[in-house]
Amino acid sequence: YVQQQQISNQLAKFKSPKEIITKMEFIMQQHPSDPLGWFLLGRLYMSTGDYAKAMKSLAKANQLKPHDLNIMMNYIKADHEMSHGQLNKVSQDLLRQILEQDPSNTFALNIKLKQRN
Repeated sequence: YVQQQQISNQLAKFKSPKEIITKMEFIMQQHPSDPLGWFLLGRLYMSTGDYAKAMKSLAKANQLKPHDLNIMMNYIKADHEMSHGQLNKVSQDLLRQILEQDPSNTFALNIKLKQRN
């Protein structure tokens, strides 16, 4: 509970998602080889609807930590949102990799099904 309260107190200092993104961008300039940081920045961009920047951040995360299902799925989700369901080649390759790693992955199966329609 104490740690949760400390996190809540820190987050309360930020007035908007843009402030959090700006801070995270600064952190990533200092730590460009941190895949988790790029993943989190990508998720922040997604939360504001900036899917192009999200895809760039998630691509960096995937480059630093290949084959991570969570990173790959979030890249595909950002691409899917930005392109209104038409996946680019990178997303199609990531989708194939996810299904090779986890053939019963419901997220990947749903996206693949949507691609056929």
